[in-house]
Amino acid sequence: YVQTGATINGAGSSTTAIRNFSGNATISGGTITGGSYTILNREGSTLTISGGNISTIGTKQWAVYNNGTVTIK
Repeated sequence: YVQTGATINGAGSSTTAIRNFSGNATISGGTITGGSYTILNREGSTLTISGGNISTIGTKQWAVYNNGTVTIK
C-alpha cells in the first residue's frame, strides 16, 4: 500500500520501482519514479491506483505495465 507522503525511486533506467507478482496492491498517493517499468503488474495480480504521481526516468519506458487487472480512478 503506497499512500500520500511516500516516495519510491527505482534509481536506474532499467529498474522497476514496484513489482506486483501475485497479490493485491493499492496506490493512493505518493511519488513513484522508475525505469523500464515504474509499476509492473503481472498476471493474477490486482492493482488499484487512485492518486499519486507516477513517472519514468527516460523515454520508451512505461509508467504502468499491466498483464493482470488494473483500475485507475
